[in-house]
Amino acid sequence: MNSLVSREASCLRNSIGPVLNSNLSRCDIGASKDTSEVNGSKPSTKSSLFIEPSELKNQFFKSLIPVILDCRTAKDFNQVHITNSIHLNCRDKIIKKRLENKKLSFIDLINCKETKKKIDSIKNYAEAKNIKELFVLYDDKTSDPDELKDNPLKIVKENIKQFGYENDCKILKGGIKIFSECFPEYCTNKTEPKLSLNLVPILKQQDQACEDIENCKMTEICPFLYLGNESDAKDLEKLDEMGIYHILNVTRNIPFYNQDQEKSKKFHYKRISVNDCTGECLVDHFDAAFSFIEEARKNHSKCIVHCQAGISRSPTIVIAYLMKTQNIKMNEAYQKVKNLRSIVAPNFSFLNQLYNYESYLNSLTSFEKIECNKM
Repeated sequence: MNSLVSREASCLRNSIGPVLNSNLSRCDIGASKDTSEVNGSKPSTKSSLFIEPSELKNQFFKSLIPVILDCRTAKDFNQVHITNSIHLNCRDKIIKKRLENKKLSFIDLINCKETKKKIDSIKNYAEAKNIKELFVLYDDKTSDPDELKDNPLKIVKENIKQFGYENDCKILKGGIKIFSECFPEYCTNKTEPKLSLNLVPILKQQDQACEDIENCKMTEICPFLYLGNESDAKDLEKLDEMGIYHILNVTRNIPFYNQDQEKSKKFHYKRISVNDCTGECLVDHFDAAFSFIEEARKNHSKCIVHCQAGISRSPTIVIAYLMKTQNIKMNEAYQKVKNLRSIVAPNFSFLNQLYNYESYLNSLTSFEKIECNKM
């Protein structure tokens, strides 16, 4: 208890009185008061961008709790995040571009309906009480405005402003790194169970830079199975030319394009309604997906499996399909798909589901495995 009090006292030191810069706590990594105010000039734009870790901690005790948005990868969010923060999947190139062009609202990246309602409630409460609602964005360790160029934090901040939540949106100075060091009791560690050491090389691969996502072409996995993105799925002329008449849509919101046109009558459509987030149980949909793929194969057709970008959801389906029908390990199936389509990167939760699916397949009897291979 004494160590906790001592740490908080250190973290709040700047608010007690003027101190020399050499004595600043890591938890208040900028000056507690903008000196331009003292000199009679306007506060700098730079200082208004950020909120100090200790300031954010104090917000937890106010009547209006801030909406805290985590703008890191799902893998990093799973490892540690600020308690009650909301993960935004905003690091993908396509998503960033859509946010910038106002084709997506930051609200669209939140999968939980209850959370969306909560944000609206906070906004309405703030308007009714004539006070500012507070949005706080954070990543790993951003602490300087110069680090914000092309940064998802800046893009999301602008998007929040454009969609009418302008009142007060700040960036956590020093990110989760400093905040978790100063206030670990306000953070949640959430590690997925049974993370195989065999997944470590896969996760390292996914952290490496890959080729331009938007220029990645539809990928042939085997003669009757293709992996693609939203653009591939709506190009019916190309699909017709290639003999691909089964379209498996692994998203909640991307429509079946051109379905009302005459030429679409020869196509067969199926939706697996999931979002690309850690809360989705994609393994529950494997059998339905596999049956649709098999329907294409048995009818001498071809199937494209797609999501928004062909990076996470649809590759997970294809990897699982190869595991089951070719009786191969998860790592081998993953590497086979990755070699053909370099941008493939299932999210952390989907990787664990594939790992557990491998355990399930290993538990099958020899007869059951033969039946799987007959699919």
